[in-house]
Amino acid sequence: MKKILLSLFLTAALLSSNLVAFAEPIFDGYYDYEGAIGKSKILMSLYFQEDSQDVKGSYLYDQYRTVIQLVGKKKGNSVSLTEYDSKKKIVATFVGQLNKDDSYTGYWKN
Repeated sequence: MKKILLSLFLTAALLSSNLVAFAEPIFDGYYDYEGAIGKSKILMSLYFQEDSQDVKGSYLYDQYRTVIQLVGKKKGNSVSLTEYDSKKKIVATFVGQLNKDDSYTGYWKN
């Protein structure tokens, strides 16, 4: 099992903006991140629906450009994402936190 620190930073603005301040950030809409898994650069896009804990998205390794689908759950600022293969077998998971600066940090493990 490989476990690597993941650090992703928001690179694109939220499509619909919320200007009201809350103690816990409200993520609603699409967010695009770039960061790394180990030394490999990745790009990730996540979709959050304000009224739901469900998170959908995808990521790709910059050097390969093959889109990998993700599904997951958000609870507070914690986000857990699962990557499945074509046979619906779990391949890897992302477990992390959404930070006040809109970054996502955590771990990827296979």
